[in-house]
Amino acid sequence: MGLDTYAMARDEHGQWRHAPDGPFEGLGLADGWGSSSIRGKVYAEVVEAATGHSLYQDHIEPPTVVEMATRLREAVELAKQTGSRIGVRELPIADKQGGTGIKRIEFPVLVVSGSEIHAGEAEDLARWFEICAERGYAIDGWW
Repeated sequence: MGLDTYAMARDEHGQWRHAPDGPFEGLGLADGWGSSSIRGKVYAEVVEAATGHSLYQDHIEPPTVVEMATRLREAVELAKQTGSRIGVRELPIADKQGGTGIKRIEFPVLVVSGSEIHAGEAEDLARWFEICAERGYAIDGWW
């Protein structure tokens, strides 16, 4: 089951609307490159492990988002202190002779509250929550 996760801002009438993408520019999260929405399913395990709150909720109020942002940042910083390991992903590629080969990609992995996540994504995920918290955004889930 998929989960789309949206930052929600109040409009001039007090109604929740999708938050603007601008504040999230530069963040590289799954299906949410610089966007106010992310693929929650990809991050649900690490978020729940670090914060104690599930992303599988219809609506998460701003005070809870602040708490989640704080806990997630603490978990990411602790993971940075304890170190990372190198993850490896092998991808098939076409070679010049029309055959296929394997391209090996190495990347840093952090273990955040027992869940593995690419180190760059961990930082961007924590920052995504911090932006939501700083701006008083709620979070909505849709699955």
